Amino acid sequence: MDNNISKAFIWNTLGSGVYLGCLWLLNILVVRFGSYSEAGILSLAISIANVVQSVSLAGIRNYQVSDVKERYSNYTYICVRYITASIAFAGCIFFLLLNAYSRYQALCIIGMSVYRMIDALTDVYHGILQKKWRLDIVGKALAIRGVLIVSIFITILSIGKGLLLAIIGMTVVSFAEFIVFELRKTKKVDSIIRKVNKNDIISLLIYSIPLTIYSTLLNAITVVTRYYIEAICGEELLGYYASISSPAVIVQVAATYIFTPLVGVFAELYRTGDKRKFDKLIIKCLGLVSVLIVCALVCCQYLGDWGLQLLFGKEILKHSYLLQPIVISTALMAVILFLSMLLIVVRNMKILVFGNLVGFLLNVIFAPVLIRKYNMQGANYILILSLFIDMIILSIGLRHSEKRTMKSEK
Repeated sequence: MDNNISKAFIWNTLGSGVYLGCLWLLNILVVRFGSYSEAGILSLAISIANVVQSVSLAGIRNYQVSDVKERYSNYTYICVRYITASIAFAGCIFFLLLNAYSRYQALCIIGMSVYRMIDALTDVYHGILQKKWRLDIVGKALAIRGVLIVSIFITILSIGKGLLLAIIGMTVVSFAEFIVFELRKTKKVDSIIRKVNKNDIISLLIYSIPLTIYSTLLNAITVVTRYYIEAICGEELLGYYASISSPAVIVQVAATYIFTPLVGVFAELYRTGDKRKFDKLIIKCLGLVSVLIVCALVCCQYLGDWGLQLLFGKEILKHSYLLQPIVISTALMAVILFLSMLLIVVRNMKILVFGNLVGFLLNVIFAPVLIRKYNMQGANYILILSLFIDMIILSIGLRHSEKRTMKSEK
């Protein structure tokens, strides 16, 4: 069993790394084959689509994997995902009607949102596989999808067909990969009985409300800053900001590779009330994340300008001062994601929503003020402040939950 877990962990890490690298490569390709203006449109589309994905996911993945008593069936989770994805897409259309985006911008946003909805659909099947410790299949699927989307994206851009068609192309191949590979593999690993229990679906939907609010607010924290950068500074400067941000996101996603596979382990330790091992595993995860963050900051200090110039050209260097603050904000986001996962495991949804609501409101109120005063650096200032406060609130809530519940279970 230990060998199977190790194999699953390694494959998931490798596959997720390939997929992350491919998504990151899109930002470079659109600059190389297009312009910073198109990079700005892509960044805007990705930012809004990430919120669509958050609503679609409804924060259920960690709950699904930590559902060790199997309160809900696999098909219930799948049905709920279809419902939340439909709600998310309707919200996206409503948002576009409220904002004066060009037709081209709106179509790019819709295309990227559909792509993220497919991501959300595959995620529920990944949860089924993770409960069976078959993350090796997840890793292979992500690697295949990453290679496919980059291949079609660069092909369409290189022949001059534009960003919109490139987004549509990657959406089509992503859905094809899901049908041909992931869906078939999941059905072989675990049964998916197509039996609808309306009461279970309603129950899970109700339970997912705070999870949806939390995940949407957390993603919206960064979306708000990019929304105001585009509105105040223009899509070209947003393109610069997004291009510099793209390498930094590696820190955040790489950190999630450390703790995401351990959701089930944390859930089992919490169920048995083993506070000592629970805390010990938290410390190990935070230690590894801290090492990752320090390495990233050192690399930014000594290799940042060289790396940015290599990826995007010399023109990007006039904005390279943004890199380190962006890395700090993404590092804080990684810690918040870890704390959020733990709060879901201990089922403290109130503090989860409250902490991210505070971070979101701080951005909504102060982001336009600071961006007007400090330009793009103002976005970094408010991001770091709001995420730091969010992190402190979640940390206090987690410690309180542990003391209140695990002590009584020991």
